[in-house]
Amino acid sequence: MIEDQPPGLSTALSSDNIMLRQASSVLESMKTKAEAGLDPDLPSIESLLPTVRFAFADGTINGSIAPESSSLSYWGRRQYFLADIGLGYYKPGWGEGGLRGKAGMASLLGSHAAAGLSVTLDEHLLDVVVNTLWQTPIDGLQLKASGGYLRGEKAFTFLSGSAMQDLDQYSWVIGADWITSDEAADTGLHAVGISLWGARADEDSHDDPVYFMKESAEAYTLYRDPLELSEGRLFGVAATAQAALHENLVTKISVGYESLEYPFADGSKETHRSLYGDLSVVWEPCEEISLNAGLKKGSSEERFSLGAGFGPIRISSWYSAGETGLEDDKGMMLTYALGLGSGTQKTRLAGRMRPRRSNGESAMLLQVQQRPQQMPLTFLAKVDETAVSADAVIEKSGLDGSASVDQQGDIHIMVGNGTPHIDLVLRNGVSFAYAGTIESTASDIVIRTKRLPQIAATYLIRVSSDDKNYTIKMETE
Repeated sequence: MIEDQPPGLSTALSSDNIMLRQASSVLESMKTKAEAGLDPDLPSIESLLPTVRFAFADGTINGSIAPESSSLSYWGRRQYFLADIGLGYYKPGWGEGGLRGKAGMASLLGSHAAAGLSVTLDEHLLDVVVNTLWQTPIDGLQLKASGGYLRGEKAFTFLSGSAMQDLDQYSWVIGADWITSDEAADTGLHAVGISLWGARADEDSHDDPVYFMKESAEAYTLYRDPLELSEGRLFGVAATAQAALHENLVTKISVGYESLEYPFADGSKETHRSLYGDLSVVWEPCEEISLNAGLKKGSSEERFSLGAGFGPIRISSWYSAGETGLEDDKGMMLTYALGLGSGTQKTRLAGRMRPRRSNGESAMLLQVQQRPQQMPLTFLAKVDETAVSADAVIEKSGLDGSASVDQQGDIHIMVGNGTPHIDLVLRNGVSFAYAGTIESTASDIVIRTKRLPQIAATYLIRVSSDDKNYTIKMETE
C-alpha cells in the first residue's frame, strides 16, 4: 500500500538566505531593464520580506506566513475532531410540538482518550450529555463513562386539574469493553462488554397547594392537592456486543435487566422490573449513504428510531412509547457534521466503526459523539395521588344551599335567602372563638380553613337567616 506523504517543508531558520536571494533577484531585474532603456519596476517592501513556513505533528499540519498570503493545510489520516449542528421537530405527548435545536462536538484527548458533548434545546427541554472514553494500558480494555442532564417543564394531570411542573433529571452510564485484536478482520466480532446505568428525576417546582371540592349525596369534601410528583429512580445492567455482519453492515446489541421505582408520599412505592434489550443496525449500501434503525425496550420506555445519512448530512427520527404510565413523544432532526483532520484513504463502514487497541481515533470519536441508548429521553416522574389529603367534610343535612371552595382554600356556604348571622360556634362540644376564622358576609358563611387549628375536630356552626335557624356540621382531619 502506498501512503500519501506530506511535502518536505523547511523552517524559518534559513529566512535570511531567502531574503538575500530575493533582493539579489530584484536588483538584477532592475539592472536589465535599465540597460534596455526601460523604467525599472520598484519593488514593494512586502515582496522583499521572506515567507516563513512551519510544520507540526510530524509534518501532518503545515503552513506558511507571508505579508501577501498565508496558508494552512493538513496531511494525514488521523481524525481528531468532530462537530455537528442540527434543527428538528419535537412533539411531546402532553402538549404542542415545536422546533428543536442541537449542537455537538467530539475531540481526542491525546492518543488513547476522547470526550464528547451534545446539547439539545427546545421550548420545553434542555438535554446535555457528556461522554468520555479511555483506551487503558491493559491490552484490549476500553472504559466508558457518560453523564446526562435534563431540565425543563412538563404538563401533568393532577386530581385538582392540569398544571405545568419544572423538573431536573440526572442520568449516568458506565461501561467496559474488551476489544478484539487489531490483526483480526474488520468483519466479525468487534467488542463485548458490560454496562450499568441509572437515572433519577427531581421535581423543581414549589407551587402553592390547590384546593378543590367534591360533592356526594351526603356531604361536601374539601381536598388539598400539594401538586407533588413521584420522582422515578432507574437502574439497569446489560451485556453488550458489537459485530460487523458484512463490511458495510454493523450491529450493536444489549441484553440485560432494568428496574424503575416510584416512591410515594404515604411511604408506599411502585416498582417495575423487566428484561432490557436494545438493538441498532447501521448499513452503508454505497459510499456516502448510510441507513440506520434502532429498537429499545425496558421499564422506562419502548423506543423506535430510523435515520439516514448522505455524506455530512443526516436525518433521524424516533418514537418513544412511554412505559409504566409515562407519556409518548416523538421527533425528528436534520444535522450537518463537520470533521477536522479526516484521513486521505476511504475505508468501509466496518473499518470505521470498529474500535481498535491502537490508532482507533475514528471509532473513538464516533462513540463519544453518540447519546447512550440507555439514557431515558423523557422525565421519569408521575403524579403522586397519595399526597392529596381531605381537609374537611361538611354534611349536607341542615343546609338548603350549596358549598364551594376558592383558590385560597376558603369554604363558602350558602344558607337561607338573606344575610346570615353566626350565633354560636362549638369545637368538639366547647365554645370556640371564631373571630377571623369563620365569618359571615352579605350572602354566605366563609370558613377560612388555613386559620383553623391543624388537628382533627368536629365543628358545629349555628346560623340564623330570614327567621330560620341552621346548623352547619364540619369535620376536619
